[in-house]
Amino acid sequence: MIITLRRRLARCRRDEAVESIPYYDADHPIRAALGLDHRIQVEREVLTRSFALKHETTMTFRASYLVVATALFIVEVAIARGYIPSAFVRNSVGDVLVIPLLYFFLRGVTKLTSSAALVVGLAAGLSAEVLQYVHLADLLGLKRGSLAYIVLGNSFSWSDLLMYAIGGVLAVGLERIRYRAE
Repeated sequence: MIITLRRRLARCRRDEAVESIPYYDADHPIRAALGLDHRIQVEREVLTRSFALKHETTMTFRASYLVVATALFIVEVAIARGYIPSAFVRNSVGDVLVIPLLYFFLRGVTKLTSSAALVVGLAAGLSAEVLQYVHLADLLGLKRGSLAYIVLGNSFSWSDLLMYAIGGVLAVGLERIRYRAE
């Protein structure tokens, strides 16, 4: 039986043969016959190390990004609490500033690239709008005016999605200005 298997494997490329052998079976006769144990283990270790290097802990601390994020957060809180009185500011400018706030916060505490931070920020904005569409704040019984109610919001609007897109462009623009200044 082993001779037949060897003949079949001789017709195949070595990599295809390796893929067909279960990696967890250390005593597999084909693996032992071909002497593949060491090679597969080394390849697996190399792949594991390269994956770990590419996906190492992504937390970091970049003060310049966090300063901008903190300033944007203060402005957002002032808008949400009504310290900057204007319906336009509350409904439009606040939504535009949310994405740059998330963007600079993510860039300040993670090693995400600018495009990845932008995608995550836009995904968070879209998720918030979907939650507003289903009136999650009301479903959870949150008190109107509470911080959680303000953060979640309760009114879906297509224009908010447009404001988030504008905010994304603003975030990338601010990043480029910051990059040129350095």
